[in-house]
Amino acid sequence: MKLNSAMTGHKPTLTVAMEQNFPASQRIFVDELAPKLFSDSNRFWINITKYSFIRNLVVSMSEKAMTGGWSFFLIRKRFIQERLLEKFKNKEVNQILNLGAGLDTVLY
Repeated sequence: MKLNSAMTGHKPTLTVAMEQNFPASQRIFVDELAPKLFSDSNRFWINITKYSFIRNLVVSMSEKAMTGGWSFFLIRKRFIQERLLEKFKNKEVNQILNLGAGLDTVLY
């Protein structure tokens, strides 16, 4: 039995992985590594979201479960990545300590 706390990075990363099946012009966040982190049933769900009607259904179900839920994780991840890149470009930081849930690919 998995603890809920052990799954905190699972849903946001699965959302990012599915997002990679949107046309490039419609993606909020690009992350080629996220889909590679999953196997088995999760890989199945990621793969079938290549079909727009399935993808739209998944987004719709996510939005019904939590309004704004689909885009929240994507926008948050994009915001963090943009700030990190900005800080590194301006040489405002030298290193980052990632205390994430283990499925965060931003640092790669």
